[in-house]
Amino acid sequence: MTLQISIIGYLIMVLFYVISAGLVALLWYPSRRWQGWKYVILPIAVVILALPWADEVYIAWRFHELCKDAGIHVYRKVEVEGFYNDVMPVEMNGYQFMEQKSNWENNIVRIEKNEDGKRIQTYVDKPSARYHYKYSANNEDMGLQLEKSEWVVIDSNNNEVLGRETIFKRYPGWVEGLWLRFLGIYPTICYGPLNEREKWKREGLIYDYVLTPKK
Repeated sequence: MTLQISIIGYLIMVLFYVISAGLVALLWYPSRRWQGWKYVILPIAVVILALPWADEVYIAWRFHELCKDAGIHVYRKVEVEGFYNDVMPVEMNGYQFMEQKSNWENNIVRIEKNEDGKRIQTYVDKPSARYHYKYSANNEDMGLQLEKSEWVVIDSNNNEVLGRETIFKRYPGWVEGLWLRFLGIYPTICYGPLNEREKWKREGLIYDYVLTPKK
């Protein structure tokens, strides 16, 4: 688990503690003769001490745990002529056909090669391919400052998941967010377990791992 706090973040914390200490002193001074002041001031002091750290510690811990499930997961490989791509346009890369959403019409475009190797486009109302490459999660909220994105290849006949690629994103805690928001906040992304960097390697998208082009 790694906390993501910069030098600027620590300076903000110091400023926060200085201002908070002054406010607590102003609260304590008029009540110092009251014997029960400890039951009020001390809990406030504990909350103030924890406030700059609490969300960052939780986010870092939760991110570390979530990332244990990140990466490429292959359950079954199949040989196919083509598939339906519901994510983004890609090259055919050896497949005989590819189906994907049309940019111009509310239907599906099927791209396939004829006997001369030329590409032919036709439009259909729904995918005819058995295997589908799609999102199962797209920036899904996973709690405080955490998101999940996941791509899967499924067998549309029975909704079997042949493989999935999962990533997680984390954004900074409130202290870092105070200044990073002015620069544009970019998330930290894990493509595999944080302590197993070798699992972050990629050799294509998830369909490259499970859908082998038929020769």
